[in-house]
Amino acid sequence: KQWYQRRVRAPIFSSPVASKDETHIFVAMVSGLIVKLYAKDLTVERTVSLSGLIYSNLLFHQGNLFVVSHDRVMTCFPKTLTTPVWSRQTSDKVSSAPALIHDKTIVLTSSNGVVSLVSTTTGQCLGSYSLPGQSFSSPRVCYVGRQVFIVAGCRDNFFYVLKYDP
Repeated sequence: KQWYQRRVRAPIFSSPVASKDETHIFVAMVSGLIVKLYAKDLTVERTVSLSGLIYSNLLFHQGNLFVVSHDRVMTCFPKTLTTPVWSRQTSDKVSSAPALIHDKTIVLTSSNGVVSLVSTTTGQCLGSYSLPGQSFSSPRVCYVGRQVFIVAGCRDNFFYVLKYDP
């Protein structure tokens, strides 16, 4: 049974995300508009508009909202959705969903096939690996014993398993 609906100004391609305490829901529209809603009654608390289009899923972690826009920018906002904590360029457009490694590193695949590791706290690039072709695949993190692997697909009809060495 439908509980609620709201018309918005643009399509929504990215998956909405809730804050860890589930008091807020964040929704990003393709147009670059991000809406922060109170989960209790779905009233809008705050909005922010980015210059780039948003296709990638949002990521909420440790009180911060991570957003990757199609203008090659990754931004970390505090839960309040006010001034960004940090912002950094990506190697190309990103439409895939970011993933986390050990709560402190974000894994991101750009359309040009670059798999990047980004610090959640500083936004610093901790390393990268170039796949031999384009990638629209969301990276997945796999833990096997004490080892960590990143799996990503590539347009060359292969998937690649990268070993993560911090």
